[in-house]
Amino acid sequence: MQFLLRIEDTDLARSSVESEKAIIEALEWLGIDWHEGIGKIGPNGPYRSTERKEIYRKYLQKLLKENKAYYCFCTQAELEEEKKKAVDKGDMYFYSGKCASMDYEKAKKRVEAGEAATIRLRVPKGEIIKINDRVRGLVEFESNGIGDFIIAKSDGIPRRIGLQPWRFRI
Repeated sequence: MQFLLRIEDTDLARSSVESEKAIIEALEWLGIDWHEGIGKIGPNGPYRSTERKEIYRKYLQKLLKENKAYYCFCTQAELEEEKKKAVDKGDMYFYSGKCASMDYEKAKKRVEAGEAATIRLRVPKGEIIKINDRVRGLVEFESNGIGDFIIAKSDGIPRRIGLQPWRFRI
């Protein structure tokens, strides 16, 4: 097995040269060496997520065309209102799917015209998702407990996604 060091720097407000240096120094202090990555160039670069935007864009477009993802034009205020209503009712919040049925070509034209949109993964409803986890073995959970989550922010940068206790990335 090989260890590839890739820096997750998509949170532009918190990512910095200093934080990257701290990660590298911490790994070195722990005696953890990587086979490929920052400082050790190989075939799987680039090694910073923000430098991989074209790779991500290619796969985001593929997901959109295959109807596995969709553009979402909801504003932060609209989403906060949705969440507040769910919390007030005592429900767990999931995105309503307001933009899920929008025609792809129409949505694409809105984006091309400069309208801000995120990209959400279209999570199938009513399915059992199975993952073979190397630590826990076969893990199963219901897709209805996930909701259609954002996989790319409106600036085109992939969103770091953490679904506890599992993490999904594009």
